[in-house]
Amino acid sequence: IVGVAEICERYSIATPEQLIDILGLWGDASDNIPGVPGIGEKTAAKLISTYGSVEKLLENTHELKGKQKENLENFAEQALQSKQLATIITDVPIDFEPEKLKLQSPDMEKLQELFDELEFKTFAKRMFQDAQKQSQAADQQDLFSDLSNEELDSFQEVEKHTILTTKHEYQLVDDEAAIKVLVVQLSKEKNFCFDTETTAIDAHTAELVGISFAIKAHHGWYVPMPENYHDCQQKLSHFKSLFENEAIEKTGQNLKYDIAVLKWYDIEVKGPLFDTIIAHYLLQPDQRHNMDFLAETYLNYQPVSIESLIGKKGKNQGSMRDIEVEKVKEYATEDADITLQLRQKLEQDLSSQGVRKIFDEIE
Repeated sequence: IVGVAEICERYSIATPEQLIDILGLWGDASDNIPGVPGIGEKTAAKLISTYGSVEKLLENTHELKGKQKENLENFAEQALQSKQLATIITDVPIDFEPEKLKLQSPDMEKLQELFDELEFKTFAKRMFQDAQKQSQAADQQDLFSDLSNEELDSFQEVEKHTILTTKHEYQLVDDEAAIKVLVVQLSKEKNFCFDTETTAIDAHTAELVGISFAIKAHHGWYVPMPENYHDCQQKLSHFKSLFENEAIEKTGQNLKYDIAVLKWYDIEVKGPLFDTIIAHYLLQPDQRHNMDFLAETYLNYQPVSIESLIGKKGKNQGSMRDIEVEKVKEYATEDADITLQLRQKLEQDLSSQGVRKIFDEIE
């Protein structure tokens, strides 16, 4: 702790108020106090220690020499103005009631609503965790001292679900017989969710690694595709009638990309579409729309990151083609599964907020 004695000793001054004079000469760029050119902290402290104030210094510039004397005489008015700028006014007539300045416990319910509205998740987590630790300290009085641990616990961020903590059933579908069974099952549905796994983010250069499907939460299928283009096209042909069936609605996250990829393999996706990115854009245009954000926001779920499989973006990033199929199956099918669950959440909001017609007819 720095007190009066320490300040006076550091700057060799008689009273702390003389710091105002030092700042008048030295200046402070952060507060737009210009000071006097060529005079820094040490020189300012030495001059005020000798002369006592800016005014006394300016009265005795004849005792100085060289550039220092010249600058003080040329910038005398600026020095006085700088001192004025550095002075904190303490006698402003303000009416206030001291009792109202005492710390009080916050209205937890209103605070919760505000944090939810502004999406202050990280801030809320830090704030309330710190408050809980403080409330547990013996005899410590603070802003949250009147709150029970139960109240504070209600503000703790709930631990996010992951693929490791969520029971799920994702099946690998690779042989022709299993593919035919899957196509028959999907053909009976009014809608299904799908997601493509590829080797690139550019749909025009990407190679298809596999496709995942989902029709109910926590269940799904993954169909790996061969690397050879013609072999891949042949395997995909089993799904051609399914994707081109105009009576079945298709759900996805960024369907524009998936549709473009499939078109390179002679499959034209037809029928109604439900894109979770577009749906969320209509509901919350100022927020992010990527799957990780949507999953955490609507499902309290943290999906497997692609970086955990192929590394971070850059020249050294790997390819989904190089990852063992079991890991790709879990990652890819999770995408379809989560997208389907997001659809169920977003669909309700589209209707309740009166923008479903815009989604269906315009977007």
